[in-house]
Amino acid sequence: MKKSLKTSVEPKIVPQMPVQSYLDYKKANRLKAELLRLEAKWAQCKLSGRIEEAKKLEKKMVDKKKKLTTCIGKKVSKDK
Repeated sequence: MKKSLKTSVEPKIVPQMPVQSYLDYKKANRLKAELLRLEAKWAQCKLSGRIEEAKKLEKKMVDKKKKLTTCIGKKVSKDK
C-alpha cells in the first residue's frame, strides 16, 4: 500500500494587520536595520582613525534617527 503525499498546502491563518500600519512597521524595521549598519561603519571609522568619514556618518545617523522617530510617532499616534 502506497502512502499518498500531500500535494495541497493548507493556508496559514495569520492575524490580519491593517495595511498602513503593516507598511509603517516594515518601514520602521528597515530604518532600524540601516541605522545599525551605519553605527557599525561609524564605530569602525572611529577605531581606525578616519575622523572626517565618522563625522559624515554621524550626520547620516542623526537623519535616520529623525526619520525613525517620525515613523514610529506616526504609528503610535494612529493607534490611539
